[in-house]
Amino acid sequence: MSKITQIFIFCAGRGERMMPLTATTPKPLLKIKNQPILARILDNLNLIPSIERIIINTFYLSNEFEHFLSQINNPKIILSKEINKIETGGGLIYALDKIDLTQPLITLNGDVLWHDAENFSDLDYIYENFLKTDCDFLLGLKKSGDFIGYDGKGDFELIGNSLQRNFNIHGENLSHVYVGMQVINPLILKNFVQENPTKTSFSVAEFYKNAVADKYILNRVSGLELKGQYFHIGTPQNLELVNKIF
Repeated sequence: MSKITQIFIFCAGRGERMMPLTATTPKPLLKIKNQPILARILDNLNLIPSIERIIINTFYLSNEFEHFLSQINNPKIILSKEINKIETGGGLIYALDKIDLTQPLITLNGDVLWHDAENFSDLDYIYENFLKTDCDFLLGLKKSGDFIGYDGKGDFELIGNSLQRNFNIHGENLSHVYVGMQVINPLILKNFVQENPTKTSFSVAEFYKNAVADKYILNRVSGLELKGQYFHIGTPQNLELVNKIF
């Protein structure tokens, strides 16, 4: 059993592709089978007793999250309420004082929904593999055709545990897609702040783009194909589909 201690859940986005559903309800609080997506994520996290802190960042419709979390009343949850739109990387930097820099940090997208394989935990799996690898990021992946509801062209080629991607070429078909679960060495965030003291708004994907080396292999960014069943909730149509099959 792994000793996961901290989780960061990205919940600050506007969910623009989910409009009009997200006009009054943030995407992570949309419901699957009458339960908010975020509640289902937290249910999965409650199965891991070693978790000490769950940091949730908000910006868009923050009051809706505050109301939801007041009903949850989970003492492990720490709210990071952003005052500007600063993207995912900026969200991590903004919450840096809430992150234990001595422990790996699992990040989850606030709309990632999954069923673990029987008697298996993907959170444990990705965390344990991170501890065995010499990398700063370990991304959870599924084959593009296995990510339920996903109809894109993929994010990366997975070669062993190495990720390959030419970010200058758009529209190419790639074998694997990132499902919104990863492990980060939080020291890279501290180093980023020291090297870029005025940069506050950027995507985590910028770390991946800056890591591209020879043959478009990403340096110190690895990937792991997960075992569970993952659902892509990108549009109102996807939400309807997942509600039918979840």
